[in-house]
Amino acid sequence: MTRHVRISPSFRWYPLLLVALPLFTLLLVVFSFQTIEQTRHLAVDSATQVADEVSHMMREQSLLVAQEQLTEVAKTTALQAQGKVERAISVASTLAKVLSGMRQADVAVDVGRDSVNSILKILLKSNSDFLAAYSIWEPDAFDMLDLAYANAPGHDDTGRFVPYWYRDELGSIELIPTRNYRVPLSKRALLDPGVIGPGDFYQRVKKTLSPIVLAPWSRQLNEKDVLVISVVIPILVDQRFLGVAGVDLPVQMLQQLVDHLASEILPEDGQLTVLSDAGSVVAKSVSDKNSKDATDVSIHSDHELVQKIIAGVPFRELDEDTLRVLQPLKFGEGFLSWGVYLSLPRSQVEVGASSIHQKMMADVRQVEQFLNEKSKTGLWRQAAIIIALILFALLIYRLMRSLERKERALRQSEGRLQALLDNTTAVIYMKDLNGRYLMVNRRWLELFHVSTDQVLGHTDFELFSAEVAEKFRANDMYALRQQKTVEIEEAAPQDDGLHTYISLKFPLFDAKGQCYATCGISTDITERKKAEEVVQQLNADLEHRVFDRTQELSESLASLKSAQAQLVQSEKMAALGDLVGGIAHEVNTPLGNALTAASSLQETVEGLSSLYQKQKMTRSDLEYFLDHNNESAEILMTNLHRAVELIENFKEVSVDQSHVELRSFDVKDYLEKVLQSLKPKFKHTNHELVLDCPYSIEVTLYPGAFAQIISNLVMNSLIHGFDGIQSGRVDLKVRSDSNYLLLDYHDNGCGIEPDVLLRIYEPFVTTKRGKGGSGLGMNIVYNLVTRCPGGDIECRSSPGEGVHIRIRLPLVLQDDEYR
Repeated sequence: MTRHVRISPSFRWYPLLLVALPLFTLLLVVFSFQTIEQTRHLAVDSATQVADEVSHMMREQSLLVAQEQLTEVAKTTALQAQGKVERAISVASTLAKVLSGMRQADVAVDVGRDSVNSILKILLKSNSDFLAAYSIWEPDAFDMLDLAYANAPGHDDTGRFVPYWYRDELGSIELIPTRNYRVPLSKRALLDPGVIGPGDFYQRVKKTLSPIVLAPWSRQLNEKDVLVISVVIPILVDQRFLGVAGVDLPVQMLQQLVDHLASEILPEDGQLTVLSDAGSVVAKSVSDKNSKDATDVSIHSDHELVQKIIAGVPFRELDEDTLRVLQPLKFGEGFLSWGVYLSLPRSQVEVGASSIHQKMMADVRQVEQFLNEKSKTGLWRQAAIIIALILFALLIYRLMRSLERKERALRQSEGRLQALLDNTTAVIYMKDLNGRYLMVNRRWLELFHVSTDQVLGHTDFELFSAEVAEKFRANDMYALRQQKTVEIEEAAPQDDGLHTYISLKFPLFDAKGQCYATCGISTDITERKKAEEVVQQLNADLEHRVFDRTQELSESLASLKSAQAQLVQSEKMAALGDLVGGIAHEVNTPLGNALTAASSLQETVEGLSSLYQKQKMTRSDLEYFLDHNNESAEILMTNLHRAVELIENFKEVSVDQSHVELRSFDVKDYLEKVLQSLKPKFKHTNHELVLDCPYSIEVTLYPGAFAQIISNLVMNSLIHGFDGIQSGRVDLKVRSDSNYLLLDYHDNGCGIEPDVLLRIYEPFVTTKRGKGGSGLGMNIVYNLVTRCPGGDIECRSSPGEGVHIRIRLPLVLQDDEYR
């Protein structure tokens, strides 16, 4: 039996497929090669076009990059210069604070001049960049002992404390007195801040009470002019100017910095300049083509540029010829800005830009060459695509692994955060915008005895009473409205009653800046509140006690002031009594002479009358009578005029001392009358009183107060100064300036001990207690002087050297000015 094999229809197509598939593959390869060739040509053309466009854009970008590089040069210079000057500012400011603190009234530390010198010397040794460190004090502003230090090291001829410690050419540190600080500001300097006079470093600070950085100016050291940058800070105590603290930097330091940066970074034709706030050239680079001296200090002529320097505004401009860059150099609050100015010809900028452009285009050409080479064959391109797909798949796999690791790390981080939240003693929670809890920590659950399921998704109204819930909600809404962290005091119920919490509440924002929740951190301050209440009660009790004690002290002070006023009045009346006694003694002499002359005249009249009655009077008797009477009458009139003059002087001085009336008077004339009234005190002694006062000095003062000042000073010398001295001398020198009367009082007495001198103006300070001294004399003088506007008194003395007192009073005093 023949068996028929049936062929499956699907196998009938195999021979056709075997023929068609190679043909299709061949056609596909041919088509691919044609497509690749066309694509290659298009890619080459496109790459060339793109390269040209990129070249044009990069040329412009290169010019900007070149400008930015030069701007960075200016910034680098500014930062380095700023660092050096700010170091000096910091040191000088600290020095001024230290010296000011030494002079504070409430600082009971006796710091001598040697201590200040040690500070300055150590400061200079510790800062090798500094040329000098110094301090200048106003007359007697340091310790009231200037006279004792005249011409000492670091002092001028008046003893003024002006130490200047500087580093010489060999590096040794030397001390000299500061020079030229008394030279006043010139009119030119007042109009042009770029003009710096020899005394400006001190006078400008004294006038403005503001710190300055002054440069460049020339200071003479070792008979050489040295260009310096001076940082000068005022020494102020209660806004009263006592002097300055300063540091000098050599201009050469900045010059070396500028030269180094210019030679290392800047093209040859570039100019790098450091300008002061006035536009003065502090330092500038020197090139072969521009050999102008780098220490030129002329004022910059560009007014607009100077304004930009003062304002601290950066500036950059590239015109057809030049690139100009200004970088501010700021020293901090209270100081004017300086500037670093860079200029460079445009051609040099373009040379730099061309170099940058070539480097950029080299990379572009490499990319272009790479594309041309790779586009020559499509097989490589297709292979590259396949490899890229494989690499992409590997990248996806690595990314998935990385995400898995990050997710695991995130879970660990969340676990650590939750552990932190659960172990803190603070209550931490988060609510959505509807007030539903999104998260609470373990402390929250423990306090209110609930589980997480009972809290999350619920509001305060479901967990607390309505009153408490309303307050919580109001505080949450307040934090949402404020859009920032707020601090609120809240009360929450607990097992033992209400507890007080201080809560920090703040809104939370998503990536789009939308608020989605509020978060709170609450800390229990119940115990602290209780302690505060106890402290407040204690403070109230203390204030009550202080008030009662203050009342007692006020009453005691009032009694003391009344007693002191009575003592002062007694002192005045005692002085008036002394004046009366002295005048009485002085008037007795001319009145006695007049009485003798009158008695003699009476006798001759009685004798002549007797002769006349007896009719025995002769012509010779009449001539004798007339001659004798003329002589007696002359003696009588002379002595009576003298008595009248003394009484008038007494009347004027005594009325002035017992009445308070402002009037004008001639100082020399009035002083002679006051001193005349004191002359009886000098009788029976070898002491003398010398007045040096020009005529025509007229003042408007209270003459009684003026007389009492002089009387008290003279009596102090007689009672205290000349104790045990046979021949004492008092010199009173009077002068005036445009606004003030100046009294210079000096005696050659035994002087004053230092401990007494420190308290000389205090009431009841006397070395004659129990011997008639009340101790109010100098206190009265001090009060009478200082009550006048501008009134000032200065007392200097040392044992065996006498007393030197300087007094300043206004020439014209108004009634409403006497305090």
